[in-house]
Amino acid sequence: MTRRQDVLIATHQARSSDGLEFEVQEIQEYLLSGGDRIPSLKRYQQPNGRAVNLLKNGDFELVAIGVIASPV
Repeated sequence: MTRRQDVLIATHQARSSDGLEFEVQEIQEYLLSGGDRIPSLKRYQQPNGRAVNLLKNGDFELVAIGVIASPV
């Protein structure tokens, strides 16, 4: 049986162009099967679980509210 484990690996502070500040969590997912722990997807989210996209230029897109925020 395969299970999944989420590990918080980093917390990033970001600021939108209008000065609002946000916290973005970087989560590493692992697949657990027997004695193996295999890294899977890495995702970004707000502390409340809402999705965040990492953009090519390093900015964050807060999906639920449509805001772009830059790391500070």
